[in-house]
Order: sequence, then structure tokens, then C-alpha cells
Amino acid sequence: MYRIDNATAVTPIPTPGAVGPNPNYFFSKGNPGLGIPATIVDDDWANAVQEEICNVITAAGITLSKTTRTQLRDAIYSLAGQKYVHTQGSANVTWSITHNLNNINHQVVARNASNVKIEPDSTTFGANTTTLVFNEAVDGVAVIN
Repeated sequence: MYRIDNATAVTPIPTPGAVGPNPNYFFSKGNPGLGIPATIVDDDWANAVQEEICNVITAAGITLSKTTRTQLRDAIYSLAGQKYVHTQGSANVTWSITHNLNNINHQVVARNASNVKIEPDSTTFGANTTTLVFNEAVDGVAVIN
């Protein structure tokens, strides 16, 4: 996640306008045949969504990055009490994870790149490391708490 950074972006954040006439409604694609316009996504809404997401990420101590697509997920895990999120970016049979939790009594949940929970064939716990061994090379995420 990153804040908008194109040539037409402004700083500081503009003051939001007044609450509109339909504060609890939803988006619509409209219906041109009936003269119903599609919902307009305006700067107030886009800035609010951007800042809500950025605030969660930065509250978890994560620096915003334009190239990382797991920051919100990682921040939610962290803020919900999950202690460490390991991303295995390349498929491998063995995931060697250094988490520095200084605790051998932790749990591991692994998910593949399709976000399906996967079970390692073996797991070795150390105070600051965990090794997961799978029956085939796989990439994904391990959450350790």
C-alpha cells in the first residue's frame, strides 16, 4: 500500500466535504436505460479509504511500500496478536524461518499462495527459528504466534 503519488496528487490532505444526502448507501453501476447514473467515486471517499488502510499498516510499525501487496494483511495479523508473518516468496520444500520470538511454545499456520491452509510434513521449533518441511515445493505465508 502506498499513498497516491502521481503528478496531480496534493498535500496536505484536503478537508472533506459535508456528509452527502445518502450517508449509508452503497456503490451502483447505474442503469443508463432508466436514467440512473453510476456512483461517482470522489476524492473524499478515496482519501478516506487510503488513510484508513495506511493508518492500520503504519500502526503495526510497517513502512508503506508501493511494491508490497501483503501489508494490510500483515498489519492485521500483527495488531491481532500474531507475532510474526513469514512470506516464502519462492517455492521450496523447506521453509527456514527466523522469527526472534525467543519462545519454543508457539503455533504455526501455513497457507499456500492461493491462501489455502497447508500442513507441513514436519515442523522443528527453536526459540528464535522454525523450520517447516513440506512433501513438495510450495510458496506462501506462515503465521507464527
